[in-house]
Amino acid sequence: MTFQTITQRLQRWRLSALIAAIVITTLSGCVSNYALKQDAARDAVIQGKYQEALQVYTKGDKATDYVDVLLNRGLSKFETTDYLAAENDLRRAEERIEELYTKSISRGVLSMVSNDRALAYSGTNFERGMIHYYRGLGFLERNRRDDFIIEGRSLSKYLTQLPELSKKSDTDFAFLQYFSGIGYDLGNQPNDAWISYERARTLYPKQLGTTPPFLPAISAVAAKRAGIISSDSLRRSGFSIPDSSYGRLIVLLESGVCAGLDQEDITIPIFETDQHHYGDDYDYAAFGRECRRRSYHTDPHLQIVDWLHVAIPKLDINGKTRVNSVQFSASGLGSEQLPLAVDLSDAFERDFNDRLPAILGRAVARTIVKRVSANTAKDQGGTGFYWLVKLLGEATETADTRSWALLPDKIFVYDKYVPNGSYHLSISANEDIIPVDKIDISDVKVEAGKSTIKRIRIRG
Repeated sequence: MTFQTITQRLQRWRLSALIAAIVITTLSGCVSNYALKQDAARDAVIQGKYQEALQVYTKGDKATDYVDVLLNRGLSKFETTDYLAAENDLRRAEERIEELYTKSISRGVLSMVSNDRALAYSGTNFERGMIHYYRGLGFLERNRRDDFIIEGRSLSKYLTQLPELSKKSDTDFAFLQYFSGIGYDLGNQPNDAWISYERARTLYPKQLGTTPPFLPAISAVAAKRAGIISSDSLRRSGFSIPDSSYGRLIVLLESGVCAGLDQEDITIPIFETDQHHYGDDYDYAAFGRECRRRSYHTDPHLQIVDWLHVAIPKLDINGKTRVNSVQFSASGLGSEQLPLAVDLSDAFERDFNDRLPAILGRAVARTIVKRVSANTAKDQGGTGFYWLVKLLGEATETADTRSWALLPDKIFVYDKYVPNGSYHLSISANEDIIPVDKIDISDVKVEAGKSTIKRIRIRG
């Protein structure tokens, strides 16, 4: 080997190492930056610092089509009462999700040699439904009740079509069916409202373990208004019939931050078999025979020749609410404990468990592809190119931890027909008997024959 050849190889190796170092620094910086941003936003929401959460998703960022960014930015704007801007982000997220139903083969291939973040994020089934929930509430905050009614119908249509659109086990959700029923009720469509409420009653025991106590009464009233049951049947069932002076008061109390995803790093040793040969001598001279023989046997010996790094997502429940009981009182209506209406972390975990086998399958396949690529580079370009490909593989190996990270963990609900009037609401959120947050709201007006909906997010 000439001196010139050696010099060229050294230069090529140094260039490869330099490129690898640059790529590692850049990619790992992007990945860690995303994770840090997400954690910072979740911590801000837990403390009720919604403006700080919004800055996480807007500071230094240009307009983006990334669904997870649009969802989190939209909810951050909603929490800061910028409902119009929130609607724009949530609408764009919904449009982008629809666009992503046309899958990209090239991105699918790229995910096999880099990581799952090469695949466009399109949200979970439940997250897509919650877009309608927040858009609807945003319309109410802007006094656009007709748009809220339309959003409720859109949610119902989405839930109807979901079994055909998704292969996941969760293709219907009790809370979202209940919420779509509210939209039908406000739109004076009691028959459709009753269908949604009854669907929710069917799903609740499987998804929550119990049916919220307010739902049977609300469903019975919708059935009576639709002419499905008579007033006498309603009374015999133990339900009271609201008279013309009653209105409906709905309070949606959100707490905590929904479970998200964190990264779990796994290091896998690569073994190779080294065949060690052993022999024994046998000398029979003592028996008068000049005979000497050697018998051979082999002992396979495993030795570690390399290590591979695999990154997979794992559940992150750090934002789960401490609140396990909510005491609600309204002037003149007494006090009661609000029932849990939905556990969003549980829905997210079920979806994650559905996706996990495919995630692990891609991780294994990706590991094989990267290993073969590195060995091929070594055969064709030498040690320098082997390390270049290997380090690039390490740099791009990161778990897909994207989600609608700022969704609440749990939603408690008050839903009753009450006499018309103005009410003072007092809400105490507790961990066992220890207060976590307390909220008082004055002058909540309930009009006869109409529905008043209040949405509140508490700390903790």
